[in-house]
Amino acid sequence: MGGVLGVQTVYHPLSRTLFSSKLFSAHVAPPKGAVFDTQSGGWEAYKDDWRYFFDCMLAPSPRQAAAALEKLDIVAATQGAREWPAAQLGQQVNANVQRWVEGAEWWAIRGDEP
Repeated sequence: MGGVLGVQTVYHPLSRTLFSSKLFSAHVAPPKGAVFDTQSGGWEAYKDDWRYFFDCMLAPSPRQAAAALEKLDIVAATQGAREWPAAQLGQQVNANVQRWVEGAEWWAIRGDEP
């Protein structure tokens, strides 16, 4: 287990999977009294929460986040999530986060946002 910029990561060398508690997280709070059902809805139910978390936590510093991942000195074939709900949707979340990071890097270079 290691920490990068306050992010806890776990690497499983046999499967070459990097698990992160922050890079692929979403903070979701159901309405008061509602039952929080993590088994339903999938990507469509939580995509706005994942994007909001990304915009707040990672988009302001895409270069630093990329540099931190490079310093882990591992070869990860897969990136997974330690926390629910991302754990069940790893590939879809990863693909979107990668797209968002690429967009955030472009905004940082240009000095503006969409």
